[in-house]
Amino acid sequence: MSTTWINSNLPEQVQKAVRDVGHYDETTKKMLQDAIRSGTEDTMRSAIRHVHTKSGNLVSKISMDYNESINTGYVKSKEHHSWLVEHGAGIAFVLPRKKKALKYGDRFFKLAEIPPRKPHPFMQTAIDETAPKITAAVEEAVDHD
Repeated sequence: MSTTWINSNLPEQVQKAVRDVGHYDETTKKMLQDAIRSGTEDTMRSAIRHVHTKSGNLVSKISMDYNESINTGYVKSKEHHSWLVEHGAGIAFVLPRKKKALKYGDRFFKLAEIPPRKPHPFMQTAIDETAPKITAAVEEAVDHD
């Protein structure tokens, strides 16, 4: 399985506050952890909502992880073709592997041409939608101090 990173584009002050969570008192630390955890959950729900097709394995393979020790959340898709849905794909050709021709229905072909697929971003759309809410929650937690 390949890994594709989509950047959240959160401001540097927010990223620094999240990385330095150990320097705050317990109330602020708890508020920062809640902000990142709930923001990660919102991003996952938004990614599921923005998937182009509502059936199949892509929706069911979107999940999230939250690491409390470093206060970081991850939204990921374990489906192999999720990168192709997110970024699109160019034209592709399929050649026969073991035979001399490909059979489709009752016709035979020397090769198959798969047309280009348009991108249907769901992860980047989700993080763009939830980033302002995460930023506001982290700023509120830091200003609470």
